[in-house]
Amino acid sequence: MRHRELIKKADEERLDEVMIEIERALKAAEQNPNGPGELSRDNPGLGFIAELAMWSNRGSGLKETSDYISKMPTITRVAWEEGYLSQQRQFTKELNPEDFSSWLRKVDRAIQDAEQGTRPRIEPKPGAEGTPNPAAAMLPYASPNGNSGVVAYLIEGDSITLRFADRATLYLYDANRPGLAAVQEMQRLAKRGTGLTTYINQHVRKHYALKIG
Repeated sequence: MRHRELIKKADEERLDEVMIEIERALKAAEQNPNGPGELSRDNPGLGFIAELAMWSNRGSGLKETSDYISKMPTITRVAWEEGYLSQQRQFTKELNPEDFSSWLRKVDRAIQDAEQGTRPRIEPKPGAEGTPNPAAAMLPYASPNGNSGVVAYLIEGDSITLRFADRATLYLYDANRPGLAAVQEMQRLAKRGTGLTTYINQHVRKHYALKIG
């Protein structure tokens, strides 16, 4: 709840990336002499599109998939599952492989949710009403000279939220902005209690992910 706008933005950016990969797959089908098959823009197999989208969201993209699609003798969802998807390492590795049948059920369930609006709504847990106050959980920044621009911090996973001495607004920094390496260094300096303000002024500046309050 605290970071809903940030999450929404991240979801939108991820969706844009997935759609780029879907476009790549559609173009590969058009370039295939045997295509476009079920990836025709005029009458696409929506189940096939949904599965491509979910696979893209899982991994690093559909470039290898698109290369495979461009050479398929028959472009169908079933042929792609049997000849390519089911052969991927996460379904065939020796230790703890994912069950491919379970994957297919997840895809079909997601398609049904989208078509029928049957995805269950997640209700807030008791006591979770309202927006949490991150300031309540913040730790004081132990600046040795007592005149640091940062006065308090909160570390949560790959993010850090800071309170500055000259403003009431809190600033959240995460792996998307300014980036994971910068956040990890900010977390280290916050725990150490020195050097954080200088690092922000020199390397981060206004590259925060979200203002809170």
